[in-house]
Amino acid sequence: MSKQICKICNSEQMTIDDVRGETSCEDCGYVVEHNLPENSWSPGEFDPGHESRRPIPMTSEQTKRARRLDHTMKITNPKTSVILAEINRLLDTEYSDLPEQSRKIIMGVIAKLFARNASIPKIRKVTGRELHLAIILKVMAAINHFCDIQLPVVRLERESGLDSRDLVWIKRKISEDMHSILGVGHRHVDSSEARRDEIRRVTSEYFGYMNSDDELSRELVSRLKQLTNG
Repeated sequence: MSKQICKICNSEQMTIDDVRGETSCEDCGYVVEHNLPENSWSPGEFDPGHESRRPIPMTSEQTKRARRLDHTMKITNPKTSVILAEINRLLDTEYSDLPEQSRKIIMGVIAKLFARNASIPKIRKVTGRELHLAIILKVMAAINHFCDIQLPVVRLERESGLDSRDLVWIKRKISEDMHSILGVGHRHVDSSEARRDEIRRVTSEYFGYMNSDDELSRELVSRLKQLTNG
């Protein structure tokens, strides 16, 4: 008896389902042969054997493809595209004073963030422009923490007018993903070293703005006091 060959993928690996009376391809799932018994049911009729019927299991490769397709659908949904487009517009307009290379880095990290966490477009606590600004600012803060780049996050957060509680909430939502995206090879530091790093970052901003914005300088001095006394 000659082997059956799937006309879809040319595979010779077949599975016979006695309950369904079907012969199907193991590789692609295509039903090669129907051989239903005489008392088989028709669509619209009650199926007396429905409890014993089971779906044909997918192969490991089919499972991988299904997962990739599901992931692609999540990260390319219209809402995600709209939010990313709006964030990119904000970077090019309201943050146009930042170097172009820095803006590209920020946008690249945000795109990876959305690809990694499909739930971000569904955030409800902070919405609209506030959500977009909060994501930009917290991604910038993560870049400052993990990369050899210093962006004026303190000043921009102050100028944004966003509620500090919303910023903290967004930080909690994306911090784990930011560590996964930017923290590759990042060594663990203890609390004292982390505080010293934070003091150095705030100090650099303090000296950068102390001569041009006295009000902001006072704010930064207060922040330094909190860090050194905390």
